[in-house]
Amino acid sequence: MKIIIDIGHTKDYSREHPEQFNSIPEDILGKLGFDKDKNDSIEHRLNKFIGEALKSACDNAGIDAEIVDYPELNNSQDISKTISYANKIKPDLFVSIHANATGNNKWKTMECTASGTVVLYYPGSTKGKRKARAIADACKVCRKNNEGPDNRFEHTAPSSVSVLAKTNMPAVLVETCFYDNKEDLRWTIDNKEKLAKAIADGILKQIY
Repeated sequence: MKIIIDIGHTKDYSREHPEQFNSIPEDILGKLGFDKDKNDSIEHRLNKFIGEALKSACDNAGIDAEIVDYPELNNSQDISKTISYANKIKPDLFVSIHANATGNNKWKTMECTASGTVVLYYPGSTKGKRKARAIADACKVCRKNNEGPDNRFEHTAPSSVSVLAKTNMPAVLVETCFYDNKEDLRWTIDNKEKLAKAIADGILKQIY
């Protein structure tokens, strides 16, 4: 089985960066590597952090996984190049790693209360839906009491989500956590191998 792991977003300075957060804990920044280099966006660094753990989990499970990441491009360029590459390679599954946020500038103060892993699939994609459900179910078991009341786990994405709409293979987008909730972010960072293994288990599981 061949999959592509897309590291969502880039270092683009139009996105959130460490200096824009008023109350993100220093230990979290350190675990993400920002103690050495703050020249990255929070979401890209987090997505890479989890994506690399997922690659290791896939390797251990016998899944042929390739990471795709264009950190120096802007977001629209990254999306276009990623889609083009995926459609050329034609993997069995495309997995885009992202992180959620509630918006309304709550990310600046880490005041979000929503938590949990959300897995999206393209509306009308039967194979995408099955794989999203399998991954979401595995993540739910992994998280147990770490999911929040606003967590949806698995649902259709807007048709405007390009990495799901324009890739020519089953595809899912995994929002690993709410990164404007410091407790959800901390749990995800501290349990990256556990969460990555759950995603890999979901990738392997067949649901009909």
